[in-house]
Amino acid sequence: MAAELVAEVEKAYLNGPLIRAKFSMPVDHGHVAVLFGLSGSGKTTVLRCLAGLEHLTRGRIVFHGDVWADVERGIMVPPQQRAVGFVFQDYALFPHLTVEENIAYGMSSRSRAERRQRVASLLEQMQLTGLEHRKPQALSGGQQQRVALARALARNPRLLLLDEPLSALDLPTRLRLRGELRALLHDIGIPAILITHDWSEALSLGDSVVVMAQGGVLQTGSPQEVFTRPTHPDVASLVGVDNLVPGEIVRREAGLVYVQVGTQTIVAVDSPDNEFTACYISIRGENVALDREPIAAGSARNHLAGRVVEIQPSGQLDRVVVDVGFRLVALVTPLAIKELELVEGSAITATIKAAAIHVIPR
Repeated sequence: MAAELVAEVEKAYLNGPLIRAKFSMPVDHGHVAVLFGLSGSGKTTVLRCLAGLEHLTRGRIVFHGDVWADVERGIMVPPQQRAVGFVFQDYALFPHLTVEENIAYGMSSRSRAERRQRVASLLEQMQLTGLEHRKPQALSGGQQQRVALARALARNPRLLLLDEPLSALDLPTRLRLRGELRALLHDIGIPAILITHDWSEALSLGDSVVVMAQGGVLQTGSPQEVFTRPTHPDVASLVGVDNLVPGEIVRREAGLVYVQVGTQTIVAVDSPDNEFTACYISIRGENVALDREPIAAGSARNHLAGRVVEIQPSGQLDRVVVDVGFRLVALVTPLAIKELELVEGSAITATIKAAAIHVIPR
């Protein structure tokens, strides 16, 4: 039997939403999968169904050949028999218990010596040694997160579930702990599924991603694949694609596809899946190069003359909106804007490589 988790989740709420999510993931090499989407997309419901905290309306959940749930066959394995560790969004630490008592909670079936040994091991692994007698309110947000993770690991789970593990932290701490959490998850070696609505977290933490919206799965794949080649316009919006413009495919030739967008014909790399005509072109702003002079023929297929209509300061990369027959957003450094002497009304040429343009069915 394949070492994978197969989830075919359907959960209906009376007078509420219907959640349908179907995906699989490997579970033999500490794989980290991310459930990604906006609030209300159904991510937490899926996680709770995997943990056994919610009953499926239809479907099945199979972990490494073990059937955890199968509505048709009347199987519903209770949470305590699934050997799942769950880290809640607010960590749910017991405020009246110390760090070591929080970690030991749930290990009552073990002897006192076994509990003491396991807690000591986890304190060292989670870099919490010296904090064992503190209460949660005396810990930083990052330390509370590690205590919650240690408690989830205390019973040697087969699967780790994390509900937005960084959302309770302030932004600087969240940015710092991403790498630490990624390293911890891979060092632990237990397969994990975590929830986030922050795409940069999904890129940093996940080996695979399941994109959800309005109770359903829109796309699965590696974070980089989903980031660069979204297969649905809603996915493009969720992963921050700056340009999503409707067009019509007018011809295919020599591995390229020609798309009529407004007054322009845009050239993109063709795909065997492009068996449609009505489409969107998806272009990330960082893949649009700007120059004040017309560009001679080169490797890029698309040289679009236009005018700057807006410059939006945005930090490290500013948004430059160009009218090229359609609205095109380029992400440019403030230094480049200064060197190009860009102002509203500046004549400009936008250059885009065919490989940087992704075509999505409309």
